[in-house]
Amino acid sequence: MHERAVNTLNMETGLRKAIRKKEFRLFYQPVIDLGTGRICGLEALIRWIHPEKGMIPPTDFIPLAEETGLIVPIGKWVLREACHQMARYIRAFSPEMPFCIGINISPVQLTQTDLSADVQAVIASSGLCPECLKLEITENVMMNDTEAARAVFDRLKKTGIRLAVDDFGTGYSSLSYLHRFPFDTLKIDRSFVSKLQEKNNRHSRILQAIMALAAHLDMEVIAEGIETEQQLQRLRSMNCPCGQGFYFSKPLPPEYLRHFFEHHNRMESHDPIPA
Repeated sequence: MHERAVNTLNMETGLRKAIRKKEFRLFYQPVIDLGTGRICGLEALIRWIHPEKGMIPPTDFIPLAEETGLIVPIGKWVLREACHQMARYIRAFSPEMPFCIGINISPVQLTQTDLSADVQAVIASSGLCPECLKLEITENVMMNDTEAARAVFDRLKKTGIRLAVDDFGTGYSSLSYLHRFPFDTLKIDRSFVSKLQEKNNRHSRILQAIMALAAHLDMEVIAEGIETEQQLQRLRSMNCPCGQGFYFSKPLPPEYLRHFFEHHNRMESHDPIPA
């Protein structure tokens, strides 16, 4: 118990220092149009580059950041950094066909900050088109305070951005909840995709039902965690429009994006690109 408390305190101290010293870095995982093979978006993923421990994944520090409230300044940095970087990349690589940048938003950010004001300020300073920004929110947010969540989402939608339900299928919400909120995109959790390799086709039927409902609600669908050719082909046979995962690319540092864009879009295929 004592050792765990000490480790938690050390981690919190390290996080506060990391914010001051700017030790965080964004990596980007491409989202692929499964019909054409072209890049249709990116998801921004934070990493902590610790001076002694090296790269620390978000699963190791985000829960504590949420518990301590440090996720608020960290989240503001992610929003600002991602929007400014993507505005530059869209101008350089894809001015005629701008893509979406997805940014994960913590439930704490929704309740402790005026997120819509932050979004408007970043859009104005970066020059990023509002339609190119997609905030990704886990589905359990919808269960905590439905009316409050709806009010926050409505304010965000008025800024012109897009909203996505992230990791769909892992929380408590039911399909019936989707029509109550102004979401544009449904991201199917990797746990569904991983089971496509099993002989039991029940998972395929569940996925098809989810995609049918999303289409009825005019929502884009993105399958997460595509890692094999078999998973890709099963999703394509279901007419799943978009996907992301290690099959296409691991999360990439910004300096690798140019090569990925040029190489991948030139091939216009579904061949995996080495990270």
